[in-house]
Amino acid sequence: MTTFTNSRSSAIMVSILGDLTLEDLRAELTRRKPDHAQLEGGWASIDDTASNIGRRNVAPPESDPEILPAAGEYPRRLAARYYFFTSNKRLKRDFPDSEQEHHVVDAFDVLIHIDSEDRMVALLSSRTATAAGRLMKALREAVAELDESGRVEVDGGELGFTPDLFFWLIVRSRDNRQIDGRTAIDAVLAVNGQDNVRRTTLLSDGVDFSRPALLVAVAEIEQLGPVRVALADTQLNAKVTADVWSGGVFSVRKGDTHYTDEVDSPELRFESIQDFAYHLLPKLIRAYYADAEDDWNDARRSAEIEAAAQSIIDRYRTKYPQLGLAPA
Repeated sequence: MTTFTNSRSSAIMVSILGDLTLEDLRAELTRRKPDHAQLEGGWASIDDTASNIGRRNVAPPESDPEILPAAGEYPRRLAARYYFFTSNKRLKRDFPDSEQEHHVVDAFDVLIHIDSEDRMVALLSSRTATAAGRLMKALREAVAELDESGRVEVDGGELGFTPDLFFWLIVRSRDNRQIDGRTAIDAVLAVNGQDNVRRTTLLSDGVDFSRPALLVAVAEIEQLGPVRVALADTQLNAKVTADVWSGGVFSVRKGDTHYTDEVDSPELRFESIQDFAYHLLPKLIRAYYADAEDDWNDARRSAEIEAAAQSIIDRYRTKYPQLGLAPA
């Protein structure tokens, strides 16, 4: 069993609006190569061979973005890597005479596909969330070159959902962890809560309804989220753990993600991002909306809130009988 050792890989899904195709965008990105001499970022393939990421005074390998065929849960997608150059104070101090000497290579991976509603959406992935502005600027420039009215919107794409899903998730984890025949909620490991004056609470080390802090968060009708959830899938032979936000943002926690009989590698780390974005998180979202049309409705939600409040009263009636709390 492979357990990832690095901390996390972050990703966000955005929408690309405009009169363009994957083939158009591939051609435009291919034209925009990274330039080491000018320290200007540019586009290449996602091949990790001699990527030079993290190395000083080197150029990224020259290659072209490519369109990958649909495979299993993965859609047909344009795969590209945006390379850029970054510096820091230490490098500037140690190598003052050369711009190239105090810059290292960094990168974002980008996967772009056409969704079920015929919209173009992009999955942006990085080992770090820093310098995301450079990527968005470069992507917007390429889109605008193809369609001057085209734009990139940070709207979560297919992975955007109402924060109510987080409340549903902790209830579903308590009552029925199985999402379908192959995917299950292994655990909800942490959840944030925010009350109506924007004070935040973090519940970690496992989330369940025996914990007073969770009961209080539910009873006071706080907005829950983000959450840390572990999802197990028998077809993937994996347990993937991720922090999830409602705006199409997530981070796979690589130290808590396990693939059976697979060797840890950059390719496998990127596979975990794709598995979560194209398969596991969409399953959760579909299950939430299916339940919202059936069992998870206003009455059920209100009943859960009232039950949490009653559990708090019962707990304190037993623990502090001197308070004289009357039975319901």
